[in-house]
Amino acid sequence: MKSEISAGIIVYKEKNGRVEYLLLKGKGHTNFNFPKGTKEKGESDEKTARRETKEETGLDDIKLEDNFKEKTYWIYYFQGNKVKKEVTYFLGETKEDKVILSDEHEAFMWAEKEEAQKLLKFKNLNGLIEKADNFIRARSSVW
Repeated sequence: MKSEISAGIIVYKEKNGRVEYLLLKGKGHTNFNFPKGTKEKGESDEKTARRETKEETGLDDIKLEDNFKEKTYWIYYFQGNKVKKEVTYFLGETKEDKVILSDEHEAFMWAEKEEAQKLLKFKNLNGLIEKADNFIRARSSVW
């Protein structure tokens, strides 16, 4: 079985007492996701996550949270081959508002946790947003 290793960032911003998460919709996809991409040879997970987030969103000024690093795993089929996918996610805050989508995406949105969970159709992504939100609540004065 082929393996694919990726990394990404759950990007959030605090605005007017609310926390919003950045979700991306790939071209031809029905589901939203977080910025992420395939790890290149010699790259660390963090370097991959930062590079892919910048490529996909134009966001460069993201402060990663210490002590938040989560992995997800799943299996999918591509051209008749079984692929095991592993993604490492970091949690990062931005103050930037301007998102510039890459050619591989058709839409983005900033959404609070409840709305994000409706748009993230996969159980593992819903679990990630829950963990991220709990992490932010535990150390934030927003709530």
